[in-house]
Amino acid sequence: NEELLLRTLLPQLSELQHLTLLWAGKEAVKKMLSPEGIPGFLELTLLKISPKTSSTTILTFSKTGKAPLPVVAGILDTSYGIAYCCENNQSSTSL
Repeated sequence: NEELLLRTLLPQLSELQHLTLLWAGKEAVKKMLSPEGIPGFLELTLLKISPKTSSTTILTFSKTGKAPLPVVAGILDTSYGIAYCCENNQSSTSL
């Protein structure tokens, strides 16, 4: 469950910050995959969280039939989220 992963591995962040990271991460993955057809948020699943600092993490998402996609995500000034996704020399950023 995505919410449980966020609460357990990023307890220092608020629920709103959790949702901001999740949305920014999924949006970056959607943009990365857009040449293949933009997936819906429900088609993307948060698999893993690897915290790096108190406000940045690597989120790993999966889309059915695709290899897992790592996304670097962070909270800026406690209220803005940013996420960056790369695959095969392509990149996508979501603010």
